[in-house]
Amino acid sequence: MVAGGGWFMTMNYGVHSVMYSYYALRAAGFRVSRKFAMFITLSQITQMLMGCVVNYLVFHWMQHDQCHSHFQNIFWSSLMYLSYLVLFCHFFFEAYIGKMRKTMKAD
Repeated sequence: MVAGGGWFMTMNYGVHSVMYSYYALRAAGFRVSRKFAMFITLSQITQMLMGCVVNYLVFHWMQHDQCHSHFQNIFWSSLMYLSYLVLFCHFFFEAYIGKMRKTMKAD
């Protein structure tokens, strides 16, 4: 029973179910729109942002004795969500924004 755990699990399940459905379609030979891949990455970025927000709220509520948690849980969870946020944002800009700019320059 970790404070915020239900949110973390629900977000993770939702994003991964869409992501693995995409992988299954690709592995089966279906052509899937690039916009769908972008949507998945944006969903992952949103998940990481929401993870940070949930951690902030749990920490805030802890200070007011409204929620029981441990500082170590919040610290490590925040570090994980922030590092994944940076990595997914970097991937998004490299994979989608950078390629768009190169395509526009070529034209």
